[in-house]
Amino acid sequence: MAGIQTDVCLALTGLTALDRGYEVYIVVDASAATTKETHDTAVMRLVQASAIPVNWLAVGSEILRGWVDQPLAPAFGELIYEHLPSWRHNHVASDAVAKYATQ
Repeated sequence: MAGIQTDVCLALTGLTALDRGYEVYIVVDASAATTKETHDTAVMRLVQASAIPVNWLAVGSEILRGWVDQPLAPAFGELIYEHLPSWRHNHVASDAVAKYATQ
């Protein structure tokens, strides 16, 4: 789960869900707060209460469940390529290595 405000929306909903026996995954980079300290403190509070922190890439990857024969894989790959410059750089580098290796 995620929330507009980590320390209010996410924290209260997450703690309530945990109290009711649900396993809670918190998408820490899809929530925010007025300060980094406030965000981090709310995340720590949720983790101490047994919430499992993840990021949007992990959530998307788990939903996709693999890259082979997955109809949504190309669209998700595009999303990653667009929003994660480090992955775009890695892709360019690995393509160059693959091309060089086949020559």
